[in-house]
Amino acid sequence: MRFFLIYISCFICIHAFGQINGVDRIIIAAGGNGDLTIGESVLSIAPNNNPSIANYFLVGFQQPEPSAKTTVSPNLFTANGEIKNQVSCIGNKDGQYRIKLSNVDGGVTIVLKNIDNSSIDTLVNQKNYTAFALEYPIDGLGKGEYQVVINYISSANNATSKIESFQIIENNNLCDIKPYTGITPNSDGKNDIWIIEGINNYEKNEVELFNRWGQTIWKQKGYNNGDIVFKGLTNAGEKVSSGTYFFVISVAENVNPIKGWLEIIAQ
Repeated sequence: MRFFLIYISCFICIHAFGQINGVDRIIIAAGGNGDLTIGESVLSIAPNNNPSIANYFLVGFQQPEPSAKTTVSPNLFTANGEIKNQVSCIGNKDGQYRIKLSNVDGGVTIVLKNIDNSSIDTLVNQKNYTAFALEYPIDGLGKGEYQVVINYISSANNATSKIESFQIIENNNLCDIKPYTGITPNSDGKNDIWIIEGINNYEKNEVELFNRWGQTIWKQKGYNNGDIVFKGLTNAGEKVSSGTYFFVISVAENVNPIKGWLEIIAQ
């Protein structure tokens, strides 16, 4: 009994001494629901296993109001784009654009709008993707203003829409056009038509052929070396006689036309 009283007395003395002199609170962490001191039971929560943004919570005690909380952003679907290539020469269609999609888990629809001519092309129609990141290429673009509309429906049936606007410009260079200098339209399958290399780069082209007296014998727009091509016949459908003819190829406004000669050997 005496021993117990002595023990109680000593405890009271020590406790009173501590109250009189004070004990500094040593902070070992700050964040979560309060500052922590040595000896307290705590729960540590580190989002994405990153200790640098960990929150600490006192266990078993009344919690003060938190001054700040760390929130973990969910992996949300995002979409953006970038121009990969401008048009290399006047009238060409080698512009390139890339759509970048992140955190995709659902259906994707991609629509391309050409603002200049009001055309609309559906490039991807409700195709399902599951990927952290992917790129969708858009190639074959000519000069102009465009919009890409991306509609996304997640696997949880949440809908998102995104519009990317961009401009494709062209370099002020004339693409290489190389007209052949002779044809033999005799239906033997060799050199029967007049090939103009590179003409397909200019859809709005115009090709005109003249005889030695300056008279037009053949003229067409949209020359393409296919269904619109010179085969040794005039516009009236008459066979052209052998001889040297002259041509003018116009490909675009404010661009000097290409002029030269064509030798026709008719049989």
